[in-house]
Amino acid sequence: METTVGAAGLPAVLDLPAGPVRGGLVVLHGSHAGQRSYFLYEHLARLLPPAGIAVLRYDRRPRIDGHDVPLADQADDASAALTELHRHVGTAPVGLWGFSQGAWAAALTATRHPVDFLVLVGCSAVSPAVQMRHGTAEQLRRNGYGPADLAELAELRRVAEGYQRGEVPRPVAQAAIDAAARRPWFPLAFLPEQLPATPGTWTDMDYDPAPVLARLTCPVLLCYGETDAWIPIEDSLAVWRRAARDAELTVARLAGCDHAPTLGEGEDLDSVSPQYERVLLDWLGRTLPRMDADLPTFEFAFPGPLRDQLVAAVLDGSKTTTTGLLQDYEIEGEPLPAVGTRSAVIDSEGRPVAVIELVEVRVARLGDVDLDHARDEGEGFDTVAAWRAGHEGFWHGEDYRGWLGDAAFTVDDDTAAVLQRFRLVETL
Repeated sequence: METTVGAAGLPAVLDLPAGPVRGGLVVLHGSHAGQRSYFLYEHLARLLPPAGIAVLRYDRRPRIDGHDVPLADQADDASAALTELHRHVGTAPVGLWGFSQGAWAAALTATRHPVDFLVLVGCSAVSPAVQMRHGTAEQLRRNGYGPADLAELAELRRVAEGYQRGEVPRPVAQAAIDAAARRPWFPLAFLPEQLPATPGTWTDMDYDPAPVLARLTCPVLLCYGETDAWIPIEDSLAVWRRAARDAELTVARLAGCDHAPTLGEGEDLDSVSPQYERVLLDWLGRTLPRMDADLPTFEFAFPGPLRDQLVAAVLDGSKTTTTGLLQDYEIEGEPLPAVGTRSAVIDSEGRPVAVIELVEVRVARLGDVDLDHARDEGEGFDTVAAWRAGHEGFWHGEDYRGWLGDAAFTVDDDTAAVLQRFRLVETL
């Protein structure tokens, strides 16, 4: 649904779960990804609502004269977004997801507005100036430049930062820029060819995250690409561990990812790291309150050894399909389950042990069941004939016939079956 954020009326989109709301999340922006349509934000809007988590994403307020939006203003807007999210999800726990610069803004917001959790991707715990020194130096290294070039870059950034602080006269700083602009590595320095007319335009260059992190008390998930070229990861983690003593930290290193949680430095939905998705869903699943009481139950077979075997296969991931007869739904007066439905798997003791989500539901003749479905039942079937024999043993067995009230019941090729494929969401 379309909405707006704050007094400025920033355009926003809220994606709500189809069922009960387990939690909510506001998306905060990377410095050059200020639109709500950015693919990493759209990815969250696709991934999380099926897990019961609402996602609010909005357009960041525009830059003025090309200067970045101060973190304090970003935090004000984020607080307004949290208020708007609460208006739709009520008392459900809400948190912030921040990418790169948005991670600084998210932590700052959490000290001003109560949040229940933080998810920070590519989060620097050093100042923007220090982070840019690290990041630009790493750009030169990765492009084959040596110690002399790195020393020139360090001096250039020192002078440019000195101008922003009012410590170096503009003519001196501009002369350094003019000289460096002739160097082949200058585009990797991420400095303008013409300095601003007045200093102080980089408002947050010396922002120190440590005092902010020291005030956090909520669970925090930190995600870093293993080869992140822009964040001094070890230095940042040292600050987090030293400062954020009251926060519950979880750190995930994403294989194959650089600054963004994508493989091969991709910039589209297809490139988002599956590991990042798993980490995010698992952590949120453990952090947010369970909704078991609101979930329908899913029972495999009847209580006893067969159910125990099937539930164990679900829990270890080997079982991802199941088969029932269409007549079972007709007898119970129940509609066929819908794709996206989540259910609590019940063991032989009547306890919920896992949550599964249906990803495919189809009705087919028993004679048309395919080998992929049979194998994915997780019962060791390597042929359709073996699968059929095993299931006929159940449907022709005493328990099923007794439940049906038909001691002579049999199936044949034309018997209608409901074939379901599911994924394991979490264990309970």
